[in-house]
Amino acid sequence: MKTEIIILGVGGQGIRTLGNIISAAAFYEEKYASHWPTYGAATRGGPSISQVIISSERIDYPRCTAVDVLVAMDESLLKRYIGYLKPTGLLIADSDLVKSLPASKTVIIKKIPAARIALDMKREVLINMVMLGTMLKITDVLSQEAVVRAIESTTPPGLREENLEALRRGMQIEMV
Repeated sequence: MKTEIIILGVGGQGIRTLGNIISAAAFYEEKYASHWPTYGAATRGGPSISQVIISSERIDYPRCTAVDVLVAMDESLLKRYIGYLKPTGLLIADSDLVKSLPASKTVIIKKIPAARIALDMKREVLINMVMLGTMLKITDVLSQEAVVRAIESTTPPGLREENLEALRRGMQIEMV
């Protein structure tokens, strides 16, 4: 079984970190994982994309071609990457940052206020963990245990608790 995930956002939203955590969680589940980050020269505000593939078998091409889950925190990038999403794929979009969503009868679309939750927590970068929590809630791509282990192993000690709290909030969120 293979799952392709694309995460879209801008520098400062923790897009690359999120890709690293998803890849590490797949490793903890003894799966193969590929993470292909792409980002602009700007540290903050420039486009940032993470393509992650998780598979029970070896991965022969590291970039996504038929996306199962698209996580969008930037509207302009969503317009560029929506064509990669499978007709029956899942789109998780931030309800404040992505206003225009595609019309589809088959794509599952979930809107969540991840940026607002991260702001309430006083750390905008936590939007990534809120989105990950929501992805965990509505998919079976990864287990919560593997993701928590990945966060604990990749996050500096002083930031672990707030990342885990943002993950929990994402898992508890009501979606529209």
